[in-house]
Amino acid sequence: MLFPALLLAIIGIILMGKQKKKIAKVLFILSGVYLLISFGTCGYVFYEFNTNGKL
Repeated sequence: MLFPALLLAIIGIILMGKQKKKIAKVLFILSGVYLLISFGTCGYVFYEFNTNGKL
């Protein structure tokens, strides 16, 4: 779940160097939102699995 967010961040870094700062900022924001949602979803599933013993 970490790879797509890293990919967006790397593309954002590349575009930042090519003076396309607006697009790079959008990609950084999308990367952060993706990480937040993916960690929240996976964290919830793992928490429920560990506390109840089933999904």
